[in-house]
Amino acid sequence: QKIRISGLNVEWKAWTLLLGRVDITNVSISTLRIASVPSKNVLTMPLSLQLPARIVIKQAAIGRLVLTELGADGQEVKPLELKAIIGSLDSSDLVHQLTAQVDSAWGGLHLKGQVQTNTPFQVQGEFTYRGQPNQDLPKVLIQGNLSGSLQDLRIQAQSVAKTNDGLTANPEQQASADMQLHLAPFSGTPLRLARLKIIDLNPQWINQHAPSAMLDIDFDLQPPKVQVPAKIMPTPVVQTTALNGEI
Repeated sequence: QKIRISGLNVEWKAWTLLLGRVDITNVSISTLRIASVPSKNVLTMPLSLQLPARIVIKQAAIGRLVLTELGADGQEVKPLELKAIIGSLDSSDLVHQLTAQVDSAWGGLHLKGQVQTNTPFQVQGEFTYRGQPNQDLPKVLIQGNLSGSLQDLRIQAQSVAKTNDGLTANPEQQASADMQLHLAPFSGTPLRLARLKIIDLNPQWINQHAPSAMLDIDFDLQPPKVQVPAKIMPTPVVQTTALNGEI
């Protein structure tokens, strides 16, 4: 793995170390590049998320975050770029509370949540997404929430005309969407359930040459259940003892 940082600036209160915590007023990075070797191994559930000390970051900012795969020849491929990342963190022995917002080529995401530091790592949060996931799809405005744990994560989201913080959807594209995801991030089959229901989708929002219509779409995806073969019990053998000879 390669990590490269440029334009690092940190403002912190060193005296808070005497109180057993790290208090960072501001940390900013111009560009952060992370290159990792791809792995097919299943993610391993951590034993704990506790940090050595309490960490409070009032404001963190990253201008560009570039994630790439590290090839066998050492070249970085498949770059994924995120921009204008802003966040905060308040960490304790029991829970990590965080806020984050990030922009990308597919839109912007705002997230606020918390995760407990001990297994099963209970999760609670809410998020807002505004953007265009794919150039062949209309722009959307979505609000959702996270619940469950890192072992059993559930995500629910739905399209809205206006979010709690004042963002408004495109009035010309008012399809209604409802999504449910059930994930097990640390298992061999991370996706347990995916459901998407769309009401009043006009194909012309995707392609202006398509016919005008209002479509309802239901999408339901579940991994096939593994059939455990029944055990074949051997036929019991009754042994008897016989006497041979003449009577």
